[in-house]
Amino acid sequence: MEPPYWSYPVRQTLGAIRLQAGDAIGALQAFEAALETHPNNAWALWGVWQAEEALAVDQGDAGNVIAARRAFERAWLGEGEPSLDRL
Repeated sequence: MEPPYWSYPVRQTLGAIRLQAGDAIGALQAFEAALETHPNNAWALWGVWQAEEALAVDQGDAGNVIAARRAFERAWLGEGEPSLDRL
């Protein structure tokens, strides 16, 4: 359907809720699902970055954090950074 019935990626909000609840793995899955339907969505990329940071704290692997941050920085056109409460 063009344009889609719902243009906002609802999985982005699901990712934010899961991230706030401390479920970094579930949040990462939701943000990645949002990116499938809305590629290069800076808000979802920011969520991926935040989820990867939370996972890196638990797992001690910062490689994905750097890649996620760079992807977000390429897509973000705003000033400053988004906040979790606006996702």
